[in-house]
Amino acid sequence: MKNLIFSFAALLVLVCFSNTSSFAQDADQPNTYLMIDYMKVKDGQFDNYETLEGIWKKIHKARIEAGMSEGWYFFGVASPRGANTEYDYVTINRFSGEEQLAAVYESPSFIPEGAEKLLNEKERAMVQKTGEFRDIVKSEVWRAVDVAFAEDFLEAKVQVFNFFSIKEGHTSAEHQKMERDIWMPVHKARVDDGAMKGWASLTMMMPYGTEQAYQDATIDIYKDMKQFMSPQNVPDYFKKVHPGKDPNTMIDKIFDVAEIMRGEVRMRLDHVE
Repeated sequence: MKNLIFSFAALLVLVCFSNTSSFAQDADQPNTYLMIDYMKVKDGQFDNYETLEGIWKKIHKARIEAGMSEGWYFFGVASPRGANTEYDYVTINRFSGEEQLAAVYESPSFIPEGAEKLLNEKERAMVQKTGEFRDIVKSEVWRAVDVAFAEDFLEAKVQVFNFFSIKEGHTSAEHQKMERDIWMPVHKARVDDGAMKGWASLTMMMPYGTEQAYQDATIDIYKDMKQFMSPQNVPDYFKKVHPGKDPNTMIDKIFDVAEIMRGEVRMRLDHVE
């Protein structure tokens, strides 16, 4: 297996918005959706699996060129990791608007017409054996809500995906508003100071229901592991953007509505847009 900690490429391109450093979704812009697939590699197949995703990259490129999606991203899960983890890799397909997303479910084939011509005989054989190398543990669809990005965020290498569970008696909308009002200004200040490369909030669209362990997420984006592990001085940023307010009181308000279930560190391995 290739070492995930050192197999760095450029970062997650979560959404292709403008070059402005912050964004809040509104009715005038199409929603950005992320279809996230969680992959568990079968024993002894790690190298074959990474090779396989390199082949699938050609198919995803053809889908993008055909207007079927906006981007494809391949991540290795750096933490948690190991034999007992639920999944080892994550792939993300990005869609713009409901029509493009709906076509994934309504189309008879995920592979666009003529895409097979891009592959040689050996590559086609590997694609046909995809199920022999990995299992899709689960698949989710998320909608982007708010973001704050540095102009050079494409150079970053690390994302921390934080899963949130909404507490009984509260709603995802409440949590998203608190993230926007409380955390987004803090993270934008950190981005402006070069302490991180970006931040985004998401809400899960599918699956849904009371049996889902988490409903919302945030993503913290860092240039590299060194930046991620560096002291962040978050209380100082709270004082800067929320003068006269107690950071602990503000954070407690968020935790009254939602609790963080898990923080997952992912390394970007490949992508195509």
